[in-house]
Amino acid sequence: MSNNGIARVHYFERQFLRTQDFADEQAYHIAMRRRHNIAHHTWGIVHGLELVAEEGNLFVQPGMAVDGYGRELILAERQPLSAAAFVEKGSDVLDVWLVYNRVGSDVAPRGYVGCGADGDAGFYRWQEQPLVRLAKPEDPTNPRQPESVPVGDLDFDPSRTPPDDPQEDWPVFLGRVLRDPANPDQPYSVDLADRPYVGLVGEAVVAPSGRARVQIGAEQEADPWRFAVFVPDPEAHPEAYP
Repeated sequence: MSNNGIARVHYFERQFLRTQDFADEQAYHIAMRRRHNIAHHTWGIVHGLELVAEEGNLFVQPGMAVDGYGRELILAERQPLSAAAFVEKGSDVLDVWLVYNRVGSDVAPRGYVGCGADGDAGFYRWQEQPLVRLAKPEDPTNPRQPESVPVGDLDFDPSRTPPDDPQEDWPVFLGRVLRDPANPDQPYSVDLADRPYVGLVGEAVVAPSGRARVQIGAEQEADPWRFAVFVPDPEAHPEAYP
């Protein structure tokens, strides 16, 4: 199958199924879901993931985000941030990013894996566990254009196959943490400005009744009404106003 091809596994009676067939079945559904995530929405924070400073400690709250490749980043539990990072990075200001990651789990018991098997063959599950990354601020920081994303991928669209390899990362900006060494009572603070959030992709929002419509984009280049709300004329359509 080509890199951007779309193919499903075809099943039939008495078919001999290989490991690759099961991998292809899973890859198909993963890619289509991620395509949906970036076709119908813009990428970014979906819920939570706020940075908080409490009692001299820094945390990332639980939440969910979607990166620019459509991969879900779910932080199930509150995660502390290491204060040592300020020293390691040599800065009193650090940007906080969330990146996609996966780790193997459920190691196969003895006798259930081939002799000498290593790498991806020695475990049963991929645990999708995003990583919190602390970095010295870029100059300037552009949350919508992370520095590690290839320029050719910044406009990644659903016609392409989203990668699954964590090495192809797309960091989601969660905010900025600051340290004030001169203030021992409250040494840390957070800045949540410029956090990118998930949005809807479309030109109009139509009420289920069909009686009202919000125009978000313009069909014609010269159309000045980039945002407009349309409701029925009460005289022409009195049934719309019970």
